[in-house]
Amino acid sequence: MATERLLQLLTALLTAQGSVMLGMSSGNLTLPLLTIAAAALSVYVTDRYSWFYLHGSVANLAALCAVLISIYDFYELERDRQLLAIAYLLIYLQIVLLFQKKTERIYWQLHLLSLLQVIVATAISSSLGFGLLLIIYLYFCLWTGFVFFIVRQQVRQQVRQQVRQQVRQQNRQRALFGSSSLP
Repeated sequence: MATERLLQLLTALLTAQGSVMLGMSSGNLTLPLLTIAAAALSVYVTDRYSWFYLHGSVANLAALCAVLISIYDFYELERDRQLLAIAYLLIYLQIVLLFQKKTERIYWQLHLLSLLQVIVATAISSSLGFGLLLIIYLYFCLWTGFVFFIVRQQVRQQVRQQVRQQVRQQNRQRALFGSSSLP
C-alpha cells in the first residue's frame, strides 16, 4: 500500500510539473496553478480518503466540456497561438483524470498527458531554465515509471495468490465431497 501511495504522489507531482513547464513556456500560469491545486486536492480527497471521485459518465461529460472549450479557444486565438489551445486541452483532461479512481489505465493516461504537455512546451521554449526543468522532469518520469512497475507487479502477484487459494479451496471441496458434486 505504501508503494501505491508513493505512485499517487509521484503522479500528482509529474502532472503538476508538466503543466507548470507548459505554463512557463506559454507565459500563462493560471492553468498550471489550477493543476497544482487539483493535483494536491485529488491526492487528498480522491486517492487517500476516497471522499470524492468522478464516475465514468460524469468524467466523460467533463472531458466533452473541456474539448468544447478548447475548440472555442482554438478558433479565437491567433494562428500562431492555436497550439496552446490544444495544449490547454491536455491540462483540462488531466484535471478530469486526477479526480477519477486510479487504475492502470488512468495512471498511463495521466503520464501520457503530462509528457505531451512537456513536448508542446519544448516546442515553444528554448531557455536554459526550461532545460534544467526538463532534466528534473525526466528524473521524476523515470522514478514514477519504476514505482508504477512495482505497483503493477504487486497487484498481479495478489491476483495470482487469490487464484491459487481458490484452486486449493476447490480441490479440498472435491476431496471432501467427491468430484461429482462440484461443477
